[in-house]
Amino acid sequence: MREGPIVGRERDLRAVAELFAQGERLVTLVGPPGVGKTRLARAVADAQPGPAPPLCDLTEARTASDLVSAIANVVGVAPRDVADGSAPEAIARMLEEHDLLVLDSFDDLVVAGRPLLERWLSESLRVRFLVTSRRRIGLASSEVVHELGPLATTGERGDRSTSPALRLFLALASRARPRLADSPEAVADSIELVHVLEGFPLAIELAAARMAIMSPRELAARPQPDALSVPRGHARGYTSLEAAIAKSWDALTPGERTVLAQLSVFHGSFTVHAAEAVVDLSELRGREARAETVPPILDILHVLRDSSLVRIARDDGAELRLGMHRAIREFAELRLAEAVRRDTKDRHARWFASRSPADLYDDLENATAALAHLRSAGQRESAIALIASLRSAKLAYGPLEPYLAALDEMIAEASSNVSNAPGLLLLRTTRLATLSALGSVGEALAESERAAAIATQLGDVAAHRRVLAIAGGVRLFSGQEEVAIETLEATLRAEGGPVPDDVEELARRHLGYVWLQRGETAAAIQALTRAGDLARARGDQESAASIVANLGLALQDRGDRSEAREHYLRALASTKSTVRRAYYIGYEGTAAHEDGDLETARTRYEEASEIVAKVGDRRALGWLAAMNAAVAARRDALEWAEKARTDAERIGAETKDVNLIWLARFTRLELHASRARSGDPEAHAEALRLRAEATTGPAAPASRSWDVRLMLRLFATSLASEQPARSTAADAPSSPRVTVARDGTWFAIGESPCQVGKYRATSRMLAVLATSRERAPGTAMSVNTLFRAGWPGEQIQKSSAANRVRVALAALRSLGLRDVLLHNGDGYLLDTSVAIDRGGDAAS
Repeated sequence: MREGPIVGRERDLRAVAELFAQGERLVTLVGPPGVGKTRLARAVADAQPGPAPPLCDLTEARTASDLVSAIANVVGVAPRDVADGSAPEAIARMLEEHDLLVLDSFDDLVVAGRPLLERWLSESLRVRFLVTSRRRIGLASSEVVHELGPLATTGERGDRSTSPALRLFLALASRARPRLADSPEAVADSIELVHVLEGFPLAIELAAARMAIMSPRELAARPQPDALSVPRGHARGYTSLEAAIAKSWDALTPGERTVLAQLSVFHGSFTVHAAEAVVDLSELRGREARAETVPPILDILHVLRDSSLVRIARDDGAELRLGMHRAIREFAELRLAEAVRRDTKDRHARWFASRSPADLYDDLENATAALAHLRSAGQRESAIALIASLRSAKLAYGPLEPYLAALDEMIAEASSNVSNAPGLLLLRTTRLATLSALGSVGEALAESERAAAIATQLGDVAAHRRVLAIAGGVRLFSGQEEVAIETLEATLRAEGGPVPDDVEELARRHLGYVWLQRGETAAAIQALTRAGDLARARGDQESAASIVANLGLALQDRGDRSEAREHYLRALASTKSTVRRAYYIGYEGTAAHEDGDLETARTRYEEASEIVAKVGDRRALGWLAAMNAAVAARRDALEWAEKARTDAERIGAETKDVNLIWLARFTRLELHASRARSGDPEAHAEALRLRAEATTGPAAPASRSWDVRLMLRLFATSLASEQPARSTAADAPSSPRVTVARDGTWFAIGESPCQVGKYRATSRMLAVLATSRERAPGTAMSVNTLFRAGWPGEQIQKSSAANRVRVALAALRSLGLRDVLLHNGDGYLLDTSVAIDRGGDAAS
């Protein structure tokens, strides 16, 4: 039975070994078809000392007699004992000679084989059983279940290039194409392929076998049933992933098949309540002679869960969410009749259209699918209500471009129907709020006027107040603070009836932000505290978290950075929103930045930038570009700092966000400070002139922008750290030899080693630069090449990739390679005039 080393299951292997070491005698490996239960069981057996334990293949066994015969054969029971019916007793005796018996594919024996297993456990006190099954056996007093899921498609710290799924694929694919892993493009495509395959070992094995004639990209583009089958001449248990799933499907009752098929309309995860609302068994009950023979949906869900066809997608203690692996969902969906599919999708859409905006944070995929169905079915009113409810979740997680496109299409449709003015008002208010959150100031102002006009025409006072509350925040970002204050205060006046709580909370939150920008900390805290009380009373966790973070900004502005950081961490712990999480991480970065912890600041800004780049929040991208520029300037990486600052300036101009425009301008303070530290007197004078511009006059930017005041505080610490001019090159001593580790985890200048290993991407780039220096001295490496070396397989926007590379190389320069790491028109390289040696993978 001995096989090669197992890939990607090291933790599972240790976990099972620990269970046996703790004295457990019956361990059942449970999981869906194709997940690798048999392979893990074999690996556990291979790890046992001494002769390999017997493995009993029960794939064809269906009855207790089949089980007895199969085990008797592998443990050496005499044929006469099997013939005369005494095999169970003989097996019990023979099991005393074995430490471990592997029972593979126990699925169809759970009921018939359970009493026999219980008997052998009690009569043979030495033997231990390792069982593989899609269902637990049900011996509560002795069975321990180890649930096996697909291989992870991400490695440590979310690094997809080190995932167990990728390691397995490359190991297997190398048999068909030995040099596949040498191609960065093939590795990147392989990362996407194993993600599509959800880490299923059987699917990965079948895909790897196809590498003899296809590339990973070609395979990923083909239909799975066509591509994921066994090539002729490759012997194995199942001929395809579909065949493995079909075996489980065939074992289900009609009711269980009906439920599984209807569950396929869900996208992502779902709750039991949602399943009960969407799945309908009335037709099946009508066909049954006795309707009571069809179990409740809850009971069938339990069976499907025990059969590993439905999995636990998330368990946060408060709510359990279920899900289906993609391959199982697609298999089940194909078994859904067209009329049943249509009716099931109708129920699915109605359920999610009835959910509150807060409910949709966990059901974004389902709600998006429901919206598409409602629109295609011509159910306009429900579609309008749902797209409005989706706004907060879409802003939280993105992507926003498809959402805004759908809004625009629905607005065009509603505009042609004069009788649907209320629906058009809701759509335009939703678009206004979305544009406001994205910082698209010009578009948002125009949209606010359109929405206000419709609200006035309809005489809808509450809707008009809501438009004013949103527009007040937009006015602030356009530089019209006084108009913003007037608009927000008008929103709060009780003329025309009481102010709805959600509108009051929004208006007070925006007022608090106005005072925050103007540096009126006490007024900001007062307004934000009241807004927070209203948000918590309404159960609006996201608004409450946002207010906590803004209170942190007020505290940081008055110098309480430690308390501010606590507020940012509280906000982070409370939010589900991806975008807001990025902002709070960025705020935490500003506190570290002010503390002089540039590495933490850089890490936080980079983490936040990655998030907002995926979602599409351009204002946040601009803000983070400016903050990254300030960090790079403090590290004297001026070329990169100016590039990031220019990006922020461009985004500010495009969005018409005055605060961002100011921030990009006054980030120059840090660039001038860097030049001043190099002994440039003109830079020092220019910095002082720019500081005066920021602080002089009643409408000075510093009196109207939190970010400008932050930049002034950072500049003040830069001035304090100015050093005399550096010595000229003629005065500099000759450069010592530089040694770079083969894996880039350390380098040494002379006898002084410097560890880089904790920065994995930076280590990879250093290794590539040093290898290029060895093989082709004087050849520069492009930003794209360095990014792919540092973050293999990742696909992000070019500007974000370039920023990551710039920041990582700035770190190398600050660690001591300033005079060795050069840049020319083609890219980056190590100076050919400096002697460079290569060392081992650990600094001595």
